[in-house]
Amino acid sequence: MERRTPTGQLDFPCLRHRIPGTSGATEPPIDFQLRLACLLLLARLPNEALGEAAESLRTMWEYYRDPAVAVPSLPAPPPQAAALGREYVRPTFSLCED
Repeated sequence: MERRTPTGQLDFPCLRHRIPGTSGATEPPIDFQLRLACLLLLARLPNEALGEAAESLRTMWEYYRDPAVAVPSLPAPPPQAAALGREYVRPTFSLCED
């Protein structure tokens, strides 16, 4: 996570990210950049906002941690023969406005 350095500044290990097999001059992957941006934004939040941020991150983590479980479909109902009923004439509807 973060720790105090001798100069009093915060040191984030993710700032020392290097892509294997490169000199470190290439751009880090987008997922790393987004995690870094989130980490830096969290570090700048006031103490009063940390509880809300933690709750928000927890609910997002719970949503994304496991893939959605597929609910099995209900079995098809057995076929039934349709029976026609008697026909009738609909009564007239009249509306009286005052």
